[in-house]
Amino acid sequence: MSSYFYAAQDAATLSAALSAAFVTDEETGAVRPVSPKVCLSTSGVWLQEPVMSEPDENGEQTVETEGVRSEPYVVLSPTPIAAWAAFQIVPVGVQGFA
Repeated sequence: MSSYFYAAQDAATLSAALSAAFVTDEETGAVRPVSPKVCLSTSGVWLQEPVMSEPDENGEQTVETEGVRSEPYVVLSPTPIAAWAAFQIVPVGVQGFA
């Protein structure tokens, strides 16, 4: 099944782009996506994984090339959302994503 990832700096940015896809929790005031959208992460996902060195004699590795993470607020949708096209991302290692 194909799905689509969208990322922004905060929930307010995404909810402003497509307000009908979000609800505000009455108890906490938190903005969250409605079904079938699923909040996947609030710390982003890897767009480019870091490159690590080979393990040394102690099994430890160092970062040779820093990775790149998406904006922190990520939503996963089973269908494309045209209004969010500017926010669409393709996480590293993910297949079947537009």
